[in-house]
Amino acid sequence: MEKYYCAPNIGNEDLISIVLLFNSEDYPLILFRENALLFVNEAALKFLKLSPNDCSEFNIQKLLISFHRDNIAELNNLINFLSGESNTNELKLHLRHQHFHNETIDCSIKRVDLKAFKLFSIEFTNYFSLQKNHPAGEYEPLDLYYVMNSTIPRCVIDGSIKLIDYNESFAEYFQLKTGIKLRDELLENILNIEGFDDIKLILRSEQRSVVVSKSRILTKSIQICFADIIITKLKNTGWWIFEFINRHEEIRLQNKLKDANNRNARLKSMFFAQMSHEIRTPINAILSFANLIKEEVKDKLDPEYITGFEVINRGGERIIRTINMILDMSEVMTDSYDFIPRELNIFTDVFNEVFMKYRQYALSKGIEFRYMRETENLLVNCDEYMLRQILLNILDNAVKFTTCGSIEVRLYSDIQNKLVIEFADTGIGMSREYIQRVFIPFTQEDEGVNRKYEGNGLGLALTKKYCDINNIDLRIESSKENGTKVTLVFNETVISSDKRNTGNRAMNR
Repeated sequence: MEKYYCAPNIGNEDLISIVLLFNSEDYPLILFRENALLFVNEAALKFLKLSPNDCSEFNIQKLLISFHRDNIAELNNLINFLSGESNTNELKLHLRHQHFHNETIDCSIKRVDLKAFKLFSIEFTNYFSLQKNHPAGEYEPLDLYYVMNSTIPRCVIDGSIKLIDYNESFAEYFQLKTGIKLRDELLENILNIEGFDDIKLILRSEQRSVVVSKSRILTKSIQICFADIIITKLKNTGWWIFEFINRHEEIRLQNKLKDANNRNARLKSMFFAQMSHEIRTPINAILSFANLIKEEVKDKLDPEYITGFEVINRGGERIIRTINMILDMSEVMTDSYDFIPRELNIFTDVFNEVFMKYRQYALSKGIEFRYMRETENLLVNCDEYMLRQILLNILDNAVKFTTCGSIEVRLYSDIQNKLVIEFADTGIGMSREYIQRVFIPFTQEDEGVNRKYEGNGLGLALTKKYCDINNIDLRIESSKENGTKVTLVFNETVISSDKRNTGNRAMNR
């Protein structure tokens, strides 16, 4: 005799997995439609003291009558729920049954859709606490999503990975021949699932439900698809339900988007390279010929006219610098930059050149400009181009925003032997409010076309990006009319045993 009841006319093809799953549960489960009982598992038969033959003569009304009439209010709630007058998908009831006169039975009634059928399930959620002689257990709500939605490709396999059964959606999804049953066929002979050995390990584990995400599956028809595989273990059977959630379109769109992004990146690179060439080439030509003309006529013109050539030179360099910064920021924002770190002597490879570049500019403004090198520990791992731009941007701001006084640069090692470069000027400084947004691109404290100082608001924003890429800590301290101090701490300092800080040695220029 069967240990469960299954109505003979409900369509075994749709309910095979339901029968397997429901009957494997330790607590009572009942499935019904309208007034008809469709399925009652073994635990429910024992709980209600029924036999499969009793169920064949039962309907839902008879089942409800077996509960005490003093629960009429609860039963009315159930009738309203079954008639569709309730908007919820689950109803919780507290009933009494003739076999448990002094105990309240907690029920969970759920709506379940199965193709064209509107079904309901009953789960007795406090079953274990009512069973005095039953081993200690815990009620786990059954997620009917795994077995009820027949539009999802689903198959049932045993411990040796042989097919027990599968639904129509499974056959359609994997383009299996219709009308041919593949029961007792090994699943791996039907589907070539990437990482199948890992799935075998899952089947030998104690896990009850596992999701294998975005698996690549090759079918016999040489069709490649991608799916999340939901693997659910059936209690006390040694069987498993495999469900395949289609991710093929998602993967296809992701690959298409990736290709589009790559094309966009190439187009951006081509655009930036072309624009860079088209702007730099004429500017360099203008500057070169301006310098040639200057050399030819400098002895024949008044000094005030010679100054005009300096204006042309500074203006051209400003345009080139602005273009370079816009291109650099675009690369950083799109992650399309080339990061090439290497071991550098920061003083001889980068700092001295940049310092001398701005020395003449500072002296022309009457600003005292000097550096102090207080360490021999000058080796760092950085991208040379990015490091040069960091120093250029900081010194450019220091000279630009300082009208009198001094600019001082210190190179020293901190207590952890990390190289530190400190830039201090006596310039106009920044307000506390502006420091909070100083690293936002295209922002300036003095904004508008009538602003006093030139600039595009990219210098410090780009400097911060480059510092982050090179693992350099950047700190700014400033106040209005009291100057600014910028500090760089190189976390990638190369500390060698023969190059320790042996004391302070000042070199002033």
